Amino acid sequence: PERTVFGITQFGREEFRQRLLMLLTEPSDEITFFVALSLMAGITRDEAVAALRRRVGRLEGRIARIAAQLASLRTTLPRLVLVEVEFQGAAMTAELAWVRTIIDDAESGALSWELQFDPTHPPN
Repeated sequence: PERTVFGITQFGREEFRQRLLMLLTEPSDEITFFVALSLMAGITRDEAVAALRRRVGRLEGRIARIAAQLASLRTTLPRLVLVEVEFQGAAMTAELAWVRTIIDDAESGALSWELQFDPTHPPN
């Protein structure tokens, strides 16, 4: 035929869903998390919230480990050589606060899962 039209299978949909949930929960890097966020409309609000709650737990654990590591290292090293660890903790703390806001907004409806919108009234 002149054109071949391809469509996603049910298996493909489920694979996409599972991978997206994994990438929202435990991305390999910041770019991967950014991409996962851009695809979040491909899963339900409840699935996204559950994945982001798991992300919150992981971030809390990492932040606690960094704080403990800093406390230990500060006894023997000057702050100047620890600023990158401080930055990592601060960046994770900021991400944690932002993810919690997204969860709250999704649960309250302030973050709409509707993709249809009126151009005269931008979506939230």
